[in-house]
Amino acid sequence: MNTAEIKRYAIFAASIAVFAVGSALCMRANLGIIPQLCPPYVLSCIPGQELSVGMLTMIMHLLFIAIQAILLRSDFKMRDLVQIPAALVTGILIDTAMTATQPLQWDDSATGYTMRIVQTIIGIAIVMTGYAIQHQSREKTADKGLILTFTQTLKATPFLVSAIFEISMVAIGLTFCIFYFGSVRWDIIGAGTLLSLIVSISYNTHKPADKPVFWNADAASSDNSTTTDDTPTFNYTFPLVITIARTHGSGGHDIGYMVAQRLGINFYDKEIINETAKTLGLEKEKVQQWDQETSIRSLGRDEAVFSAQSQIIRDAAKASCVIIGRCADFVLRGRPYCLNIFIRSDEDYAVTFIRNKDNLTEEQAREVIRLKNKARERHYAHYTGDKWQDPSHYDLVINTAKIGIESAANIICNAVNNITGG
Repeated sequence: MNTAEIKRYAIFAASIAVFAVGSALCMRANLGIIPQLCPPYVLSCIPGQELSVGMLTMIMHLLFIAIQAILLRSDFKMRDLVQIPAALVTGILIDTAMTATQPLQWDDSATGYTMRIVQTIIGIAIVMTGYAIQHQSREKTADKGLILTFTQTLKATPFLVSAIFEISMVAIGLTFCIFYFGSVRWDIIGAGTLLSLIVSISYNTHKPADKPVFWNADAASSDNSTTTDDTPTFNYTFPLVITIARTHGSGGHDIGYMVAQRLGINFYDKEIINETAKTLGLEKEKVQQWDQETSIRSLGRDEAVFSAQSQIIRDAAKASCVIIGRCADFVLRGRPYCLNIFIRSDEDYAVTFIRNKDNLTEEQAREVIRLKNKARERHYAHYTGDKWQDPSHYDLVINTAKIGIESAANIICNAVNNITGG
């Protein structure tokens, strides 16, 4: 284990410890618990229940890991197993923090309620600090891993999945409350829970999807290390942009998202359509329908869409990011520290990929692939005057039928390391 890994795991462990302390303060205030701990906390309060809140949290996290493995199947990697010791540490630290904060319980007097409110606010603030530290470590606990899994499998936005997950945890806790106690226990799931939910959703709304990335060449020369999955670890001083063009069914979107997650940078695909719709004052469904059309009767409309998308791409490239499709390599041509990738695959691989993804027959999948690739080729030629699949436009061409999605992501991360280090 190298220095970078030790530092990352130390930060991760510190984030769990901070989270445990904040959670314990909230529980001891008896005004409600953070959403993520609602189910185990309610169960721990049942009379005669011998399992502690930490032990129940540990069991819940192990269940979350099992769900991830079931949903991701072959995409569930050895690296994800780090969530198991993280679950054990989380449970132990929560119980330790509960023991340490035992004196911090207050009566029902005016002073006592004031102290409980203050303690709840402080606890929530500490929990959010723990989340921020965990984000810096780029590791994830089982609950965050489950949110990412749902995001990947449902192709939804992380913010939406996170909000639904937290609301669901509160709903499950309330269900347990009513079932075991016959009514809602406001000292278990109360005003503190609602406040924590609002703060958490607000935090996820305003924080960037990923930490912007900037490279520091001096730091590279002193610590030229990589993570265990060949992901480079950086300190940064200028924006890095990765554009990914891809044939349909090659897995280019998934590779781009994986690379963005590993490097801790922003990711743009359908988000560009949403921003284009806002810019033009149109419905996003219409913009998505027109996204790659280039017909003579709609030439003015298409030019407006492309112009708006191009400006959005340039604005996005002011911070480090991965951009999928939309002629981004052409729009950002000549830009320094821009890595242009083309992801392709053999037809049989693409057919299998699309059939599994969209539940199509083999004939339907082949036709969808043919039409999509033809539209992308025509779109690229119309706006750039070049051939879409010409390898001379790209710094790296990858065939996922031979390499695989995981290995393709590793190759791109290593290429980033070589380019920025150079």
